Amino acid sequence: MATQVAEVFYQIAGSDAPVRFTAYDGSTAGPADAEIKVEVVNPRAVTYLASAPGSLGFARAYIMGDLLLHGDVYQALRIFTNLSISDMGLATKLDLVRKLGPLAVKRAPRPAEEARMTGRRHSQARDAQAIAHHYNVSNRFYELVLGPSMAYTCAVYPTATSTLEEAQFAKHDLVARKLGLEPG
Repeated sequence: MATQVAEVFYQIAGSDAPVRFTAYDGSTAGPADAEIKVEVVNPRAVTYLASAPGSLGFARAYIMGDLLLHGDVYQALRIFTNLSISDMGLATKLDLVRKLGPLAVKRAPRPAEEARMTGRRHSQARDAQAIAHHYNVSNRFYELVLGPSMAYTCAVYPTATSTLEEAQFAKHDLVARKLGLEPG
């Protein structure tokens, strides 16, 4: 019997997961009317899931384009936060290895975007590398995340439909009022 990749993913996610999986081998699993659909594009996605703990493998496969996600990203993240084969019993793991063969034990390459620090953990040099990796990005990135104000702070959304810009303005206005700032 051929490996049913979508069924393996569904088994790992849990049979109660409201997710529909489709895979490169033509297999499908999960409720047909699920709001979240995951497309397993190629075998490397399986390798990522099998070789990385928790949701890290899922995230790596997504970043590399080996998994496509259709639906609410935030709901999917809640579902896949603890996605892992580590919690499965030995018999289930052996069954997955038998179904997936070398894909279950092979290590997939880390995405280039992933930081690779060197040196002693939490040393000044290594922490500087981590900070540089996460913050030495273009202002265009920060504009997308922070809005035109480039304020690195939480925003205050006056209404549920407020834009990021309106929320940033509301935050600045709140701070100014609390400080008692006046013109001049």
